[in-house]
Amino acid sequence: TSESGVREFGSDINNGWDLIDFGAPHCTSLIKKARIFEIGGYDSMLKHVVDRDIMLRLAEVTKFHFMDKYVYLYRRHSKNMSLNFKAIQEEHASVRKKTIRRRYDKKGQLKLAW
Repeated sequence: TSESGVREFGSDINNGWDLIDFGAPHCTSLIKKARIFEIGGYDSMLKHVVDRDIMLRLAEVTKFHFMDKYVYLYRRHSKNMSLNFKAIQEEHASVRKKTIRRRYDKKGQLKLAW
């Protein structure tokens, strides 16, 4: 973390894996539209982990800058999609597998050059 309270990570830190288990909230992210198109847009087949998927794919082509500050409130209620833990775990496993297939060849060698 820098003196300004901003952390930088993404394509050049830990080979992009810093986001594999960290769900970066993209609801407060500012992302250039061109970057979204560059990675093929949002996966319309996903329902619960769209943000995790998009951030993992973005980590392969760009860096992120995070502020260590609260910038929004999340309202929890009985109908939150995030309460469906089983569906979230299943989709997260699917996204992880896709990420590994994208980043590694059959011999386990990293395909991406950050």
